Amino acid sequence: MRKTREIGIVIVLSLVLLLSGCSERRKAVQKYRSLGITELQKENYEAAIDAFRHAMDYYGTAHQDKEEADILSYLAEAEYRAGKYEEALEHYEQLLRKGGRKLPIWTLPVPLP
Repeated sequence: MRKTREIGIVIVLSLVLLLSGCSERRKAVQKYRSLGITELQKENYEAAIDAFRHAMDYYGTAHQDKEEADILSYLAEAEYRAGKYEEALEHYEQLLRKGGRKLPIWTLPVPLP
């Protein structure tokens, strides 16, 4: 009985630690996403790219959900506007492979020559 209780306590403490770590990582993702958007609006594309890449690094999951797709689309847009077309294309293709046509990446402005 005592051993079962100790195992239960260890499991509960492990879950608490795991969930608190997820919260901190989520805050970091949001911080870098916000910074990237701010830099993108200021047309500081290299700084935006760095911020979005940091957000993706903190994200660190194998599957792609809506938030990750959002950050990846901003990263691709910043790369495109910075003239890094190969990198942008790679990220747009990644979005299409994982999310299909349901992602709102088709609304990006295309500069006229």
